[in-house]
Amino acid sequence: MGNKVKNINKLTIKKTPQVIFKDMGREMNCSFYPKGEALSEKIGKLSRFYDIWKNKFNDEGIPAWKDFSFEDFAGWHSNMRAMDIGGTIEDYKKNLIIGEEFAKYFGRKTFHELIISGTPMKQSTKDEYNKYLEFICDHQYCITVGSIPDKRGISQKFTWIDLPLLDNGDTVSHIITAIEYHK
Repeated sequence: MGNKVKNINKLTIKKTPQVIFKDMGREMNCSFYPKGEALSEKIGKLSRFYDIWKNKFNDEGIPAWKDFSFEDFAGWHSNMRAMDIGGTIEDYKKNLIIGEEFAKYFGRKTFHELIISGTPMKQSTKDEYNKYLEFICDHQYCITVGSIPDKRGISQKFTWIDLPLLDNGDTVSHIITAIEYHK
């Protein structure tokens, strides 16, 4: 699941894999990048969150959840979540940390929990969520740009970054996410 390269008039353009969600009032465009590829988008202060993750890389590459301490995320706690995704796409997903700013618009349940609780949504949304998990489990990180309505129905724009973490082997078992809202 790597990047595809197009050559148009001797100009090389990398096409990143994408997953697009448009359901439940949410619009999210998720772009995926291989673990070794440097940030290719301007994502403001979220690049500092990426640096926390990247600075924990070891000989195997992607760090594990156990490689981090609570203090590593100083200044991010209200704008982040840490999710245990099990080890497979089918495994139960649960939030270990969910910051207040993150929960303000997205709630405290994982998308997986919404699906299994019977929250009404399109089948295509469930399918896109599985594709999203496949990319993450393939050691890719994700930058999401989108909008979500607040309680009054007013659209709030945001950018977030999802970063995979490994168990003690090669399996992605956790995702850490930081979000930034835009006016």
